[in-house]
Amino acid sequence: MCYKGRNVFAGFEGDDAAEPLEQVTERIFSVLNKYAPEAEKNNLLVIVVAHGAILRTLKDALGNLEPMKLGNGAINIVNYENGEFSLGQWNIMPQDFEKLQ
Repeated sequence: MCYKGRNVFAGFEGDDAAEPLEQVTERIFSVLNKYAPEAEKNNLLVIVVAHGAILRTLKDALGNLEPMKLGNGAINIVNYENGEFSLGQWNIMPQDFEKLQ
């Protein structure tokens, strides 16, 4: 849990040794960078399943700082092309996903 985000939990009394937001962001991109280049090369998709805190951190790191409540089970698309990540459509509910295809 990142230090800045821990206050969302009522009554949280953890110590100040929580993982810094910058470290969380680095950890997210280290995983994405491990798989995205090979997927792009072979025209494949990478599916990531994560909690909302990770998804919000990813969204913010890619430039969308707009506060947003993510729906449970929402589909969030991150594009990868020529070594660069960008946000695609975000917070799509599963029943709406077929409409995009």
